[in-house]
Amino acid sequence: MPQSIEQIIHDLKAFVPLNQTDEQDTSSYLHNITRRLLKHPERVKTTGAIFELIEKYPDEGLKSLGPLVLALEGIYGYEKFLLESLKRKPARLSVWMLKRIINVQDSKAKRDVYISLLRDCLDHPLTTKKTKSEIINFLDS
Repeated sequence: MPQSIEQIIHDLKAFVPLNQTDEQDTSSYLHNITRRLLKHPERVKTTGAIFELIEKYPDEGLKSLGPLVLALEGIYGYEKFLLESLKRKPARLSVWMLKRIINVQDSKAKRDVYISLLRDCLDHPLTTKKTKSEIINFLDS
């Protein structure tokens, strides 16, 4: 029997990134959560908690929070939650995820909407310097 979705959400909310010397433990912890939630039939319920975690640590990158991308991309419809998260509090990882969507987007109109959202993130009062740098690097490339 799979672990309750409430327990997985609790584990996501309890997560705190470890320091650089413990990066392997951080990655292992998140990979463990990712494996559990991707097996769960109600995994879509974790989407909000995952984006809360990304927003809580906006300067963390793929080394620490990368397993969450795998989890989110395994949840149908996560894009809607991603766009809402970017409007609430842009973070490096959410910007990176939107860049991935932009890069494979066939529709120029949708690509333009997503790029406009990235530009809006530059002026968002909660966007950190690291996140702004990530956005500028993408827009300049």
